[in-house]
Amino acid sequence: MLSCPGSSIKAAFHGDRQIIHLQLGRREFSGVPAYNPCLDPHDLVLSKYAAGREKDKRFNRAAIREGYVAGPVLLERLNSMPLEPSLREIIRDRITHDLSS
Repeated sequence: MLSCPGSSIKAAFHGDRQIIHLQLGRREFSGVPAYNPCLDPHDLVLSKYAAGREKDKRFNRAAIREGYVAGPVLLERLNSMPLEPSLREIIRDRITHDLSS
């Protein structure tokens, strides 16, 4: 289970590491837990690094600062992304810079 900092939402990993299911509460009539599939935070941040927009850069710095993503996981998953080597290096430099800030 992954606890999102500052909230009571829990994420359970189900098979594919890229999709997590956030438990959002319980269904009103049955009381059965309600889950919502979401993109893993690390994969979301990496997609924003690839986009490279200013709003994405701010989002990524905040995600790192608040502990939603871990630097080693970002760097590991970056290696498996289908990118041109030059773009991979740019993203690696951005991640490294944001981790040291």
